[in-house]
Amino acid sequence: MDSSLKRRTFALLDVVVIAIALGFFTLIPGAAHDGGVPDRLVVTVGGGRPPEIHPLSPDRKIEIEGHQGKTVLQADGGALRVVSSPCPNKICMRMGDVTLSGQVLVCVPNRVSVRLAGGGEKGLDAIVR
Repeated sequence: MDSSLKRRTFALLDVVVIAIALGFFTLIPGAAHDGGVPDRLVVTVGGGRPPEIHPLSPDRKIEIEGHQGKTVLQADGGALRVVSSPCPNKICMRMGDVTLSGQVLVCVPNRVSVRLAGGGEKGLDAIVR
């Protein structure tokens, strides 16, 4: 198999795995977007480790050790985003900011997922992009 075909195959595989992972998170109880204002984040790293819970504030960088290295998140004004990751395609870095309870950031190659949680307030009914 030539190297360009191999790269395209792995890129397609990454997209499929991310789509499956995001679909899976919508089926987990409590992972659905509830529109509340989050106050914490739930970090899950694949491989059997229990989830870690961190406060969303104060504004800071959060380093998560995954299977390929460190994924670095930036919490800023209630928004959370991936600022660096060891994964090859950096799809997680292009996911943008998440701000509402139930929203998820995922780095599939590094086996890291972060979900915003908490907050009893109800916010928007829907988001249309």
